Amino acid sequence: MPILSSFSGSRGVTGRQQQGLLNATGGTISYAIIDGKNYKIHTFTGSTNFNVLSGKRDIEYIITGAGGGGGAAGFGGGGGGSVGGGGGSGATFNSGTFTSAVQAYPIVIGSGGPGGTGIKGAGTSGGTSSFNAISSSGGAGGTSPGGFNATGANGSGTNNISSINGSSVTYCKGGNGGVGNVGPIYAGSAGDTGGTGGGGGGGNNEGGGANGGRGADGIVILRYEH
Repeated sequence: MPILSSFSGSRGVTGRQQQGLLNATGGTISYAIIDGKNYKIHTFTGSTNFNVLSGKRDIEYIITGAGGGGGAAGFGGGGGGSVGGGGGSGATFNSGTFTSAVQAYPIVIGSGGPGGTGIKGAGTSGGTSSFNAISSSGGAGGTSPGGFNATGANGSGTNNISSINGSSVTYCKGGNGGVGNVGPIYAGSAGDTGGTGGGGGGGNNEGGGANGGRGADGIVILRYEH
């Protein structure tokens, strides 16, 4: 499927035109044929280094921050109904291409923001991810609305991005808002944890625990022709 349109900037000479195979380590390594080209892919879900030992290539990257935590549920207004927590926001991302050099590139992966606790507790913002002096900030934590029997707002995250590893995964989606309840119970089921770089779900109000869901951690993915 065509995915190179996700990237901006000039690629310059192609990896096939450059001299020598790239010898690099770091992250979880996989291989894929995408659009008829053979790629080596490094996926980073924890902070470490991308180590280029020899060779030179144009390397495509995605960097996502971590999602914000969902807001906790709480009391509504008026007749004592409860409200769902707001979903956490999806993280920001960066994508593009750079030409590698023989060196170690530090990679930092942001941690997902914890969900809110207690009555209408706000979720915490997600952490920042970075690679090659490029940073992607985390999403904001969700909050709970006022009003009676209100459903929490979905977290923002419409500016999401598809993976470059050949899968159909999409990153940085906002979390779903929690569901309100007309009764006086303000406890509800906990929000879901977000997908990669996505915000956690808001706490529900249907008779369980009302905490918001945790935002998902960030990710860095690198790929180059191999």
